[in-house]
Amino acid sequence: MDLSVDITSAVYEVVEKKPAIKPWEAVKSGMNVGRAAMGTPIEHILNYKYVAAEIIHTVIGSFGRVSVAPFTALCAGFLLTKRK
Repeated sequence: MDLSVDITSAVYEVVEKKPAIKPWEAVKSGMNVGRAAMGTPIEHILNYKYVAAEIIHTVIGSFGRVSVAPFTALCAGFLLTKRK
């Protein structure tokens, strides 16, 4: 709710300063304020050590999963078709 009030207040201020503003320009200003407001908490959250560690863990795990399928198929294809 606080974010909604902040965005509405900012758009109201813009409209007060420039009454001839088009509606889509006012919407764009509101979206910019919303992005700026939401960007701040996300930046702080990503700076927590355990959050950063989990993100890295997820990325590394994803690379492992993506690379294990072709590697396994390659090994299985060559090893299981080897003639005695």
